[in-house]
Amino acid sequence: MMEEITLLERSLSALFCDDVRHEVGGKITLVGVYQNVALFPTFPARVSKLAIFVTCHAPKTRPFRSVKIKIYRDSEFQSESEFVPPDGAWQAPGNSVTIATTFIAESLDIDKETVFRIRAVFDDGEVIGCPALTLRSAQTV
Repeated sequence: MMEEITLLERSLSALFCDDVRHEVGGKITLVGVYQNVALFPTFPARVSKLAIFVTCHAPKTRPFRSVKIKIYRDSEFQSESEFVPPDGAWQAPGNSVTIATTFIAESLDIDKETVFRIRAVFDDGEVIGCPALTLRSAQTV
């Protein structure tokens, strides 16, 4: 028998990759997925495209009216999107509500080691994060 989930918390995850492609039937393909570090031969470098696929989960015991997903490059704010759960989401079957989105950045000039961070800011003031992506020179490894 499968174990029952005993603890549900809000969570945020991000997959950093070269591209996100939307397929027939609602599927997505993530191309060139990075782990926690992307290595470049030297700096300065240029990233032609960086895609970030973000998912935010919330248990139905912790509903929210809106959540802002924010992207930071080092400590500098870069972009955000605000999401409102669709009507009926909290009453639908299941034990959680999931929101997913993609951020795309193009032609990024990287002069030094750089860290991209994601934050979810809920309307009740809670802020959560997830693992970041560090762009690093292979010369410093």
